[in-house]
Amino acid sequence: MKKKLLLSAMALVLPLVLLACGDDDDNGGERATNDDGLYIVTLYSNAISGGREEWIIEQAAEAGFHVIPVDLGGVEMQNRLQMESTNPQADVVFGLNQIGWMQLVEYGGILEPFVPVWANQVDANLHSETEHFHAVALMANIMVYDEAQLDGRPAPTDWLDWWENEDFHFAYSINPNLNGSTVQMVLSGIFNRYLDEDGDMGLTEEGWEHIMAKFEYAHIVPEGNPTLAFIDDTNDAFMAQIWHAGVANHEEQTGLDFSIVVPEVGVPFSVEALGLIDGAQNRENAQEFINWFGSAEVMNAFALEFDYLPANQEALEGLPDFTLMIADLPMQEIDWATISYWMPQWLERIVLNTRVQ
Repeated sequence: MKKKLLLSAMALVLPLVLLACGDDDDNGGERATNDDGLYIVTLYSNAISGGREEWIIEQAAEAGFHVIPVDLGGVEMQNRLQMESTNPQADVVFGLNQIGWMQLVEYGGILEPFVPVWANQVDANLHSETEHFHAVALMANIMVYDEAQLDGRPAPTDWLDWWENEDFHFAYSINPNLNGSTVQMVLSGIFNRYLDEDGDMGLTEEGWEHIMAKFEYAHIVPEGNPTLAFIDDTNDAFMAQIWHAGVANHEEQTGLDFSIVVPEVGVPFSVEALGLIDGAQNRENAQEFINWFGSAEVMNAFALEFDYLPANQEALEGLPDFTLMIADLPMQEIDWATISYWMPQWLERIVLNTRVQ
């Protein structure tokens, strides 16, 4: 059983030292605390399931914060933040991906630019150019397959092999829920190859042919079932798209040993980040919480507990070999501003023109 990871005394004490530097909020009033004197932070997140919420609450309390978590789906959280933009209820946002963050920035009035103390420990390309959000974790969205089921066929080397190679037709399974982060990240990597500002909805004709073929020749997993439908006797699928942290769990469930495909263009990575709400009721508390939670020591402990890949390069010590291997994968360069602008319309077109409902 995995031992519970506790942060060092320095990681726990540092936020209290920072908080002691000022007792008043920006309006000159007392900073909000609970009955135990812990500084209140309301945290909206789509990334706190699976025990993460409880871990954050416990460790944050040791660091001087009373975290009020609100667990929401990614799309639900974006919609709620937009509705609350004139009367913010959250202080900090944690999670999402590049598409979600870019859409919040584009909407305007939701996020306040803020540079955490640990920002320079993370690749600047992962942060918002306008300082509206800063990366804390990475998820590789990868193609996996069971080598034993290749049956003499050459292994795939790129996503496009799935539909361009007739031997792989209906041998790969995909989730019909287009709201999922992995689904959208994989699509982003394909869309990005065929961007054309003068094309049909921003894409070349060839790009649309690839997208439609991807769904035409896929084994669409029945809703509610695992995307990796390797043990389903009703299909021949032995390849799928999945985020890297899910590989070990699926290997355990299926008893299979998955191989990973690394396309020449690189792997689409999701970026989870932290952002400060514009007009947050507990602004100073929120800033200090972001400084604490995204720090190398806290992110390292969080990653060891939940098999995460920290974006902070100083938080990689002691991580499993598999996670470090994922960290070394080449990251696909993607025009997230363009992708986030078009994605809602692209998804609507896919729903209207494919077997995805």
